[in-house]
Amino acid sequence: MQIVRTFWGEMNHTYTLQIIDSINLNEIVYVWGKDNYDFIISKGFRCILVSDQPYDYTISKAHHLHDYRNMHHKLVCIDMATKEFGEILFLDWDCKLIKVLDDNFYNRIRSGNSIQVPLYMYPKESLDSLIDNNTDEVMTKFFSNLRKNIKKYSYDWNGCYVLPNTGFVYCRDSSLTSHLCDLSNKLELEILVEEFALYIYTSSMYSLEEYIQKIEPSFISGKSNGHGIIQGDEEFCTMSNIWNNYQNKFNEYVSSIKEKDIYFLHD
Repeated sequence: MQIVRTFWGEMNHTYTLQIIDSINLNEIVYVWGKDNYDFIISKGFRCILVSDQPYDYTISKAHHLHDYRNMHHKLVCIDMATKEFGEILFLDWDCKLIKVLDDNFYNRIRSGNSIQVPLYMYPKESLDSLIDNNTDEVMTKFFSNLRKNIKKYSYDWNGCYVLPNTGFVYCRDSSLTSHLCDLSNKLELEILVEEFALYIYTSSMYSLEEYIQKIEPSFISGKSNGHGIIQGDEEFCTMSNIWNNYQNKFNEYVSSIKEKDIYFLHD
């Protein structure tokens, strides 16, 4: 099993700190952008340079706040890596190992589905608030587009939109990753591109409970802290707490169906 990460776009302070703080797991990092490649290599990571340019400009040319197809890059990375290595564990930079990967981890994950991705949620009231109370035109447009799409491409649970969280993706099926890329392109999915593609694929076969039984991994729970989409002030702290309370309740629901043995945390 090959652990994989990726980077594309413009390096900034937040991304730099995430990379510097990451424990090297002997992963391979798929990188768009020669400057990005040189920086990540300098931090001791093995890298594959996908392109000298920071974006695949046939996909997008800016951060996902401004170009809503941007996250298709992640699907491309996962597809390339699965084709190259056969079996991968893709991790976002803020997905942290807290327990040594051992035979229990490898045996249990390989005995499960060919793709395993945890679920997370967006409280409907919080997403509405991000639109109604935002004075920034770019952010308002972004969250409005997100809400429009997430209504179509998510499970419903107790006042929350629930969908796959692709910060952790185990996969050993390259035909599936190709299919997800095709879905994204055919439907021209926007914003949470890779998560919507996976939802479309899984929801055609599984209810929410069946997803948890078959696709939810045992080794990680849902992402916390309001997903980093609002900036630090009193309003953020209040909303983040609400968001985390919802996520904690959802994690309890998931754990009532799927036994957990946590190896990773996703901040």
